[in-house]
Amino acid sequence: MRPVSRKVEVFLEVATTREEIIQALRREACPGCEITIRDVADPKNKARAAHLGIDKLPAIVLNGKPLAYCRKPCPAGKAVREAATEMHPRQKR
Repeated sequence: MRPVSRKVEVFLEVATTREEIIQALRREACPGCEITIRDVADPKNKARAAHLGIDKLPAIVLNGKPLAYCRKPCPAGKAVREAATEMHPRQKR
């Protein structure tokens, strides 16, 4: 059985983000997750973040939908843990 593919976009300022945060997200992601790091210093990424309604960083978007906690300030570690919970496919019972 193939893992479910999920598209994960991480919006952040690469220049001010500790590498440990990026690595933690990659480590916690599900096997079928495709992770894209989007540096908001790039005007295209900044415009996409604005289009999605993101105004706080770091922000994580799962399959085109910003996760709820991305719209308010939250510690980066908490963001990673909450995103990991959302990224893992639910088990069939």
